[in-house]
Amino acid sequence: MNQTFLKILKIGMLSLTLPVTAFAFQPTPAQIEQFKSLSLNEQKALAASMGIEIPAGLNGGATGSPITSPETVMPREVQAVGQYGAHQDEEKEQQKKTDKQAEKQDEKDSAHNVDASIASLQPFGYDLFAGTPSTFAPATDIPVPVNYVIGPGDTIVIQLYGKENATHELIVTREGIIQFPGIGPISINGLDFAELRERINNLVSEQMIGVKASVTMGALRSIHVFVLGEAYRPGTYTISSLSTMTHALFASGGIKTIGSLRNIQLKRRGETVATLDLYDLLLKGDTSNDLHLLPGDVIFIPTVGTTAAVAGEVRRPAIYELKGKTSADSLIALAGGYQPTAYPNASRIARIDRQGNRTVVDINLNSEKGKKSNLRNGDVISVYSVLDKLENIVLLSGHVHRPGYFTWRKGMRVSDVIHSVSDLKTNPDLTIGLIKQKSGAEQRISFKHFNPRRLLKAKAAKKTPYNPRLKPRDEIILFEAGSEARIEQLAPYIKQLELQTRNAQQPNTVTLAGSVKAPGTYPLTKNMNSKQLIALGGGLTQSARNGQALLITHTDRAARYEVSSIQLTEGALLTQSMSAGSTLLILNNESPAARKALLEPLIDEILSQSWHGEPAPVITVDGPVRFPGNYPYIEGMEISDLITLAGGLREEAYLFSAEVTRRHIDVGSRFEVRHHNLDLGNADERGLHYPLQARDKVVVKQIPEWGETISVSIQGEVRFPGIYPIVRGETLVELIERAGGLTDEADPLGAVFLRESLKEKEAKALEEYKEQLEAEIVRLEQEAASSTDEIAEKKAANAKLLENLDDAEALGRLVINLPQMLEGQRDSLVLRENDELTIPGLIQEVSILGEVHQPTSYLYERGINAKAYLKLSGNVTRNGDAKRAYLISRAGTVKPLRKWQVLWFKGYNKVNAGDTIVVPVDADKISTLSYWMQASQVLFQLATTAAALETVGAL
Repeated sequence: MNQTFLKILKIGMLSLTLPVTAFAFQPTPAQIEQFKSLSLNEQKALAASMGIEIPAGLNGGATGSPITSPETVMPREVQAVGQYGAHQDEEKEQQKKTDKQAEKQDEKDSAHNVDASIASLQPFGYDLFAGTPSTFAPATDIPVPVNYVIGPGDTIVIQLYGKENATHELIVTREGIIQFPGIGPISINGLDFAELRERINNLVSEQMIGVKASVTMGALRSIHVFVLGEAYRPGTYTISSLSTMTHALFASGGIKTIGSLRNIQLKRRGETVATLDLYDLLLKGDTSNDLHLLPGDVIFIPTVGTTAAVAGEVRRPAIYELKGKTSADSLIALAGGYQPTAYPNASRIARIDRQGNRTVVDINLNSEKGKKSNLRNGDVISVYSVLDKLENIVLLSGHVHRPGYFTWRKGMRVSDVIHSVSDLKTNPDLTIGLIKQKSGAEQRISFKHFNPRRLLKAKAAKKTPYNPRLKPRDEIILFEAGSEARIEQLAPYIKQLELQTRNAQQPNTVTLAGSVKAPGTYPLTKNMNSKQLIALGGGLTQSARNGQALLITHTDRAARYEVSSIQLTEGALLTQSMSAGSTLLILNNESPAARKALLEPLIDEILSQSWHGEPAPVITVDGPVRFPGNYPYIEGMEISDLITLAGGLREEAYLFSAEVTRRHIDVGSRFEVRHHNLDLGNADERGLHYPLQARDKVVVKQIPEWGETISVSIQGEVRFPGIYPIVRGETLVELIERAGGLTDEADPLGAVFLRESLKEKEAKALEEYKEQLEAEIVRLEQEAASSTDEIAEKKAANAKLLENLDDAEALGRLVINLPQMLEGQRDSLVLRENDELTIPGLIQEVSILGEVHQPTSYLYERGINAKAYLKLSGNVTRNGDAKRAYLISRAGTVKPLRKWQVLWFKGYNKVNAGDTIVVPVDADKISTLSYWMQASQVLFQLATTAAALETVGAL
């Protein structure tokens, strides 16, 4: 047999025996097939010569699973060990057990449930690694820290700029050297990233005059590390050089349940350099000891040390590994603390004594002695529920300083638990509190409300109406004033009320929405009215003052709604009783959008209940009312009721004529629309008391020729600049007169007038230019296969113009001749909403832009023509188009720079102060598009206008 093949095959065979996550040589499929083609004896002899066993599936006739890629570790169960019992992996089953514990009432059943939870305890923290990736490829998108140590295999990216521009990607050799073109070999082994940048920058500045360097990291090297001990898959791994200890643990599939999470050792050159406690990471998010790895590092996982467990009424029941002497209080802290229903006073520790016998020790975890009790290996702390153990208690919760349990006694009242306002936290809600009670064999919950303010008054403390009696296991709930936290606080109780609802009944809950401080769903209390529900919701917001509310109640009739309107006054709120499943909508009295968003779901629900022959109870109001829109129809509603519901009439409402449009379907099912004219100035059936029907649409008309004043802006060289309200038809000249006229420094010819409608047109034109230019760029790209330098130059110029168009902002300038308007030689301009007039000061310069050698501005000198200004700027460049050069006057008009040309003789238009000379790019050299010159001209006009506005703004 060929010896070379045997060597390769031996290496491949050996790699198959290593852990599947280890970095090793993998034989090709052809080599595996060649091995299978050997006789069974030859296979065994080859395996025996290497001291390995033949992997399953490789021997001749054997069948087995194929070798899979080690990309992920399949999820694995984390099983309890030792005396703690078997693992239960189903969360739903565990949740069912927890729910059953809450339902038990006697101590015997409670103890039985705690014992059952002990059997299902799992070791804490091991499931972190289940189903995680097994390899960490070298990362290219992670920032390299400055203390990263450079090593063989790293790629250094050096960009040179300045006199010389180049980019080099240099790989560090095994000797720690990079070959830098133009400088030579540089030894960088052992340098960190910050030192590397400093060294290369110094070398470049010393040896390459006029050149600077930017140093970054490219692809990083991979390193080999060992993960040994109680790892799920111990072996050697190839990981990124940026990896930390936890990355290597993930790569190895995690830690076995017999391995320690609190004593993971990092060994480097035979010495332990760090110890990682994964509890710091899991419980505190502390990664300070999660060190970066170096080639050849060894992560050793010893076996687990002393363990103890905690079960019952703690937030995280589990088996925990202890570190040194650990007290019971420390173990409870590891478990996340107690549940709200825990009773630490009557806890137990299951322990194996020194004679090997199982025993139970009672312990009071609320006492100092109990908290400081040292735990032994294998101890199990059981924390029982106070509700499962005790009957005669009352619970105080919510916004109080000392929540908890109180011993119930016969005749006990709320004042026996809440003695004074000092028992409450800062900013308590004294308008309402709740008492949760349980009744019947099914322990169904219900709620009562009380007034804490009246309760705390000394004279009222013993009065029965304000000081309710308490029953065993009652819970008193208090709230913070105006806080939305009460919604989350009551959420578990709302869930219980919904779960105990049977058949098609409505749950004993009510919903409060709209302009209240804490909208949400609340328990329905005995004899609750709308005022008490609003108090339970934290009270009204400012936007609901003197407004209205809608009460939506369910009826048995086809499961539909009944809607009634409530005025937000003391008497109206007290008379409206709440029923199960009802909703109270507090209408916003300030924001039309908020009111619409609140009503839309109700209107949609009502429309979905429309039946044949019975119109949906929806009504519409439009016109000058505060909140026009759709509203639910209320039985017996009149126009005055609808107007009140819509916030009332606005100032411009016309009282003497309103219109009601009504749909009518006669007996023959023919649809008709009828209009009824009303007089809102009369309080009769043809006016405010006109009866409405479902689906009516009411239109309130506006006073004829009513118009709000509009605003315009005048800035610059006027005596009183600012924003002025104007009436329709007012002119620009009249506005200037109101602003005190022009100052002595004003330049009326350079006035800049902006209008919103023109701004929209300019923006649309810019978009059209951009679309045409983008199409031209695409066409040029398609010609790239046979491109010439000329096409490339056109493409670059078009791209530059497109970039300028993206940056351009439409201004909406209207060119006006203000001096003629002021002198009466031309009609003045009629103003519109948001018009802006800016009058600059006298301008004494001439600007030159575009394709000249020195674009700049020059002091205006009388008698100097455009040709002289061009000469001052170095004349037109090679790419400039002198024939198409134009002149933008300070008034905004555009005209050609040359007035005429005969043979070699040229005549130029007169240049005045404030004018701008623009020499465009020669469009014939760059593009055949006719709009190219137009787009350039638009850009220059926008630029000169913006410059004029900025000059005035700076004054």
